[in-house]
Formats: sequence, structure tokens, C-alpha cells
Amino acid sequence: MRVKHWIIIGLGLLALLGQPVRAEDEVDFMAPFDEDLTGKITKANGECFRCHSEEGVKSPPRAGMDMVKLAKMVVKATDYDHSGHNGLDCRDCHNNGFSAFPHKAEDGAKASSKFCGNCHARTFPVIEAEFNRSIHHEKWPDKFPCETCHDPHIYQSAAKIVEPRKIVAQDNTMCLDCHRSETRFKQYSPDKRPPDLDAIHKWLPNPPMHWKAVRCVDCHTPVGQPQSHEVQGKAKAERRCVECHSADSVLRKRLYLHLARDESSRIDALGFINGIMLTDAYVVGATRNTWVDRASFIILGLVVAGLAAHALARILCRGKKK
Repeated sequence: MRVKHWIIIGLGLLALLGQPVRAEDEVDFMAPFDEDLTGKITKANGECFRCHSEEGVKSPPRAGMDMVKLAKMVVKATDYDHSGHNGLDCRDCHNNGFSAFPHKAEDGAKASSKFCGNCHARTFPVIEAEFNRSIHHEKWPDKFPCETCHDPHIYQSAAKIVEPRKIVAQDNTMCLDCHRSETRFKQYSPDKRPPDLDAIHKWLPNPPMHWKAVRCVDCHTPVGQPQSHEVQGKAKAERRCVECHSADSVLRKRLYLHLARDESSRIDALGFINGIMLTDAYVVGATRNTWVDRASFIILGLVVAGLAAHALARILCRGKKK
């Protein structure tokens, strides 16, 4: 019986390991476990921020530092404290030769930093496969590491931010900072100018409103996937409005996924469709109320019936007059 028992457990574990894991499902195994460890990390990171901060550039704590180089490596402590890596010691990623000060010239931060996949090993194979199909990898296979879009000192997951509008602001900034910047865009396409996003998206009713309410990737990734790194160009971008503006809105499975999991049944009990969206925005076609829909049909039916009755009464009355 014991052998059979362990076989069943083993098969169950294999089944779980074989399931694709999304980024939002990954266990936060790197979080600090106790206050003492948190204090040590805070103290260690404070040593880094003595130099790698705006204050450190203004008043360098050590003589003979390369201030031009240091100015390009400034990190705001407040941003890092709110990022997804805020529980980590800087040296967990910048791990080669950074314990001693000053750092050796050959120990460049980027050159000796850990690869993202080292920690995000569970989700990385899925993300890598998606990204390899993206337009960014297709055109610039050697110029798009993870940190090109996801600044590890700033980036927050949707579950950490919570508010959809703030999630949209963060994620769209990553796209717009490149596609609206002459300097950044020319790093990848030296012979081209940034695209006129307003002209390209003129088919949308009020593009600026959409950029504040939904993310670029909600339309520029395959609709059938909850969240994807397979960024697609304008030729493959989604243009069917009903994908968002319908009862089966893809936004529920994407932008609002982290909220939909904890959605209160009271909202649906009041007759709302996609009620979790209604707490943040009114999306035409997606945030309807079934009771209002039924009432509208009833009212319309009564109006039609009233008009028909009025017309019939006029016909009958006309016959009597004759």
C-alpha cells in the first residue's frame, strides 16, 4: 500500500510540474522571512544607494569616482522600495565583485548581473517561447533582454499595483517611452523616425482615452492568451472592438485578471456583467446590467404595443365615424 501511495503522489507532482505556469502564478520564494533579514537587506542596500542615487551624484561619498558613469546608474530608492524586487539585496542580482568598495573597473553591473531566468525559472520557458515569436525578437534578436522593457528597479506586477489605471500607466509607459522617443527609437532603427501613433490609431474613437484605459499589449498580443509576451505589429494587432466591448470581454482575462479572481459575488448578484470592471471604468458593451437590459426590452415592447394599440384605435374609430 505504501508503494502505491507514493506512486500516486509522484504522478500527481509530475502532473503539476507539467502544467505551464504564468508569471502571475509564480510563488514569491525570494521574499524575506524575518525582520532581522529585512533589516540586514535594508542596511546593505543603503550602502548601494549612498552612491547610486541622485544624492550620491550630488555629494559623492568617495573621492575619485567616475561621476559621468555613476550618473547613468542612478536608482531611486523610493521606486525600488515599491518594485517587485524590493525584498532583495542588490547583490542578489549584482553578485560578482560588488561587496568591496570601490568596485573594480572590470566588474560592470550589467556584465555580472544574474540572468532573469535564474530566479524566474518556472515561468521563463513559457515567456521565452512567446517572446521569440514577437516582432521585437524578430527584428532585433540581440537587443531586447528582459530589462529593455521591465526595469528590475521599478517594475511592479499587476497584483502588486492592484489599480487597473495604474497598471495601464506603468505598462503603456514602457511602450510609449520608446515609440515616442527619437533617442530610444533610433537605438533600434537608426534610419527611421518614431511612428506617428495618433495617425496609426486614428481608426480608434479617441485614442488617448484608450491609452489611459487599456494597455498596448491588450491589442498587440494574441487575443486567445491571458497574458503574453508575443508582441505583434500593427498588421496583426486586434481591431475587433467586440473583443473588449462585449459580455465575454478579453479585458476580464487580461487587465482585470488579478481582480476577477477575487471578484465579489454581490456585484454579479445585482445583475452586472463584468462587474469588476465597473469598479474602475464603464466599458460600453462589457459592463452591462442584465436587469437594465430586460427592463429596456420591456419598455420598448410596451412602447411598440402602445403605438400599435393607438394605431388600431384610430383605425376602428375612423370606421365608426364613416
